This record gives sequence, C-alpha cells and structure tokens, in this order.
Amino acid sequence: MKIDPILRLKDYLSDPMNPTWSSQGLIDMFNELNGDMREKQLKILPIIDNKFSQYDGLMTNAQYHFIRAVTLHAVYQKTRVVFTVKDIKWLLEKFDQKQTPQRAALITMLLKMNFDELSEERKQKIKHILVGTLADQNSA
Repeated sequence: MKIDPILRLKDYLSDPMNPTWSSQGLIDMFNELNGDMREKQLKILPIIDNKFSQYDGLMTNAQYHFIRAVTLHAVYQKTRVVFTVKDIKWLLEKFDQKQTPQRAALITMLLKMNFDELSEERKQKIKHILVGTLADQNSA
C-alpha cells in the first residue's frame, strides 16, 4: 500500500523538534513525488520550513540531521541538483523576515556550490546564526 508522500513527510514532522524518519522512507517519499529532483525538493522544502519555523529556539540535532538527509537526496542523484539563489528566493525572503538556525542550515546546504552568490550581509548573518551548531561544525 502506497503512502501519500506529503502525508509521509508530515508524519516525519509530527514533532518538529524531533523529526523521525528512515533512509528508506525518504527514498520512497522521493520516488513517489512527481517531477524531477529539483521540483520534488521545492515541493517539500516549504513544508519542512513551515513546520520548523513555528518554534523559536535552537536547532536540535534531529532537525539538523533531517535537513541534511533531505538535502542529500538532491546532491547525490545521477543528475545532481545544484540550487541557485533564484531557486530558493522564497526561503531567503523568509530568512530575511525571521532568521532561524534551521533556515540558515537549509540555505547553507542547498547553496553548497553557490553560497558565494549571497550578499556579504546574508552570508555573515547565516554564519553568525550557525555558530556553535552542528551546521557550523560540519560546514568546514
């Protein structure tokens, strides 16, 4: 029995502070979503951002690992997805409105190859908000 991929994602995020998932579950979710990997990512990332941004506070280890697991699916495909500032304009605008470590980590992971496209001001804000987090420790 197939599980609706968006319902599966929402189930993983039922406790946004401590998302739970499996690698195979993420693979199945991505396989069941329509579109290429860029379209799939752009479909689920706003849902993830919305759930995480409802809660103020530090990024939990589980949130960091979930963001990392989700974004790795785009990076390690046969046709690697390289995101640009234009692709995630919506996320950058949300970050400008409300800066959270979760958004900063997501931006950093999505723009890994194009981080220099950001303004110096945004880069500094992102780096500052990630100091002391797993995202900071793993960005080197």
